[in-house]
Amino acid sequence: MEVANAPGFVTQRHGIDLIQELEHGFAARLIRSKARQLSQKSPFTRSDRDDLEQQLRIDLLDRFQHYDPERANWKSFILAVIDRRVASLYK
Repeated sequence: MEVANAPGFVTQRHGIDLIQELEHGFAARLIRSKARQLSQKSPFTRSDRDDLEQQLRIDLLDRFQHYDPERANWKSFILAVIDRRVASLYK
């Protein structure tokens, strides 16, 4: 999967290349895993998996500008963002 340039989004901050992270890094693996898990549970279906991945990527793109390495390490930030988004999808 290739992530296109994200106009209007901050994609590099604190030495982190978010596009690279979304394509090959921890964020990519976590997003795929969470989308797969969600797509196997009601009210979602397996055909929702790509849409779920996209929603999780967009949310991380949107929140990336708020990442502060003095408050949390990168993986903790990703986990928090993704877990909160997953929880909101069940509401």
